[in-house]
Amino acid sequence: MKSLIQLLLIVWASSNLYSSGFQNRSQEIKSFNIDDEIFYNLSFGVSAFECMMGIEVQSTNHSIGLGACRQISYRYYKNPNRDSIFYGIYAGKDSGYDRGESKKKINDIVLKDKDSSFGGIGAGYRWQWVNNWNLTANIALNYSKTKYFNQDQMLEENSLILFPGITVGYRF
Repeated sequence: MKSLIQLLLIVWASSNLYSSGFQNRSQEIKSFNIDDEIFYNLSFGVSAFECMMGIEVQSTNHSIGLGACRQISYRYYKNPNRDSIFYGIYAGKDSGYDRGESKKKINDIVLKDKDSSFGGIGAGYRWQWVNNWNLTANIALNYSKTKYFNQDQMLEENSLILFPGITVGYRF
């Protein structure tokens, strides 16, 4: 959490450091239409749309994203190149166990494998600065279905949770 706050402070400081240069660039941007260009956004943080890290490709109001947790997302931005409300959907799939993750047990039999799928809908707000940094806050309704299994045993769990998220990104 401390490192995320430090990163947010760096983004805020860099956006205010050379404000006169940014104002000149802002005037240049207004002189041509950037709404027709394709942009890429690399983001870091916690989000249902991107997991811990992701990349997003945006054209006009629409974007497609790929997250580090094997997921794909779609978002619709009301104002594509400025501060904007967005709405979206996402889905993903995960298999296996991580080494540090605790395994499930049924009657003292350890279930060694896991297969899960998840998806959801969400909304949020993105603050886009002229220096290409952005900050995104969102909340999503996440549904997940997880199966834990071994050769002859299986346990299935379903969950529906609210998943808040915040990410810092750089758009190029």
